[in-house]
Amino acid sequence: MKKYVYLLFLSAAVLSGCAKSSQIIETKDSIDIQSSSDKTLAELVLKVDDLRNLKWNQDFSKFKKLKIQGVIADDPQLLNQLAVLLSKAKKLEELDLRYCRLTEVPKFIGNLSELKILNLYGNSLKSLPKTIETLKNLIELDIGGNLHIETLPESIGNLRNLEKLVISANDLRKIPSYIGNLKKLKHLDVSYNAITSIHESIWNLENLESLDLGFTGLKLLPESIGKLRNLKYLCLYNIELESFPDSLKNLKKLKTLIIGGRITAIPDCVFELSNLKGLQLSGSPLVSIPEKIERLKNLESLAIHDNRFLKQWPSSLEKLKNLKNLMLDIYQQKKWSQSIENLKKVNKNLKIFRPIKCVIQRQFFEDNLLKQGN
Repeated sequence: MKKYVYLLFLSAAVLSGCAKSSQIIETKDSIDIQSSSDKTLAELVLKVDDLRNLKWNQDFSKFKKLKIQGVIADDPQLLNQLAVLLSKAKKLEELDLRYCRLTEVPKFIGNLSELKILNLYGNSLKSLPKTIETLKNLIELDIGGNLHIETLPESIGNLRNLEKLVISANDLRKIPSYIGNLKKLKHLDVSYNAITSIHESIWNLENLESLDLGFTGLKLLPESIGKLRNLKYLCLYNIELESFPDSLKNLKKLKTLIIGGRITAIPDCVFELSNLKGLQLSGSPLVSIPEKIERLKNLESLAIHDNRFLKQWPSSLEKLKNLKNLMLDIYQQKKWSQSIENLKKVNKNLKIFRPIKCVIQRQFFEDNLLKQGN
């Protein structure tokens, strides 16, 4: 069974990452990949100069992962070199072109029939080509951080094996109906867009486990969201919802909920989420945390920092017997120092954390919620 991680916090040790099991070729002075005797190498990391001077009398077919480091968009020679390389890497399953300053998706990527993971984060793309549908085996697609993508091609709905779609930090105004065709989708991140509407078909993605709607222009969530019965992670941070749908209480598998930013009161439906393990309420004009929070028997991590209207210590926290991690800002820690000490006496395993950057918290959720072993 997967062991999901629900912490709202992380340390430098978490950020340091862990070593990959497969061997990686990262070229430095030499660009002759054949010099290694290991014939099972899986990943090739190339800097721009390496790509420019690559020797072609080599066997690239063994590589399953390719990462390009550096700007290639303004150099036709580099793009041509990449095209030749990809034509030889017949078994490529993962292509990482983050921060290459691409203004369009190179056409030759459509020939990678075995590709499962395509990362185009942090480029300058304005659109995706209709030919994206040729990548039939694609499982993960990341086009976040491109800033300028306003619409998605209808053909993206033909990627029927897609499980993860990241389109955060772009200029989308709506989530179109054809995203609802991605029946295998488990992870959808549309945060940091100007989205004001989501097509009803999205709420029929019954395999969805992670949904990030944070920092969008949404004002309404339909009761249909309660149909996402397998949802484990939901981010609604900093969106100005007029009200919370009561059907949220139907998300019985939900483990992490982020609703801070603009809420003035915790919706009653939240207290019906009996399996919730992580709850973030930070940066909100909350004036109190009600006693009903004791219903969240399984809560392990709670963030209530930067709530400047929260004047009184929430004594109800003492009833959360499984609480292990509590995030408070420096002001709260000083103001409530005695109450915190009393809480630690009741809960011997409790740890107090200071806030970290929101973007790191969000990345921590994304990296751990769906990728930890089960």
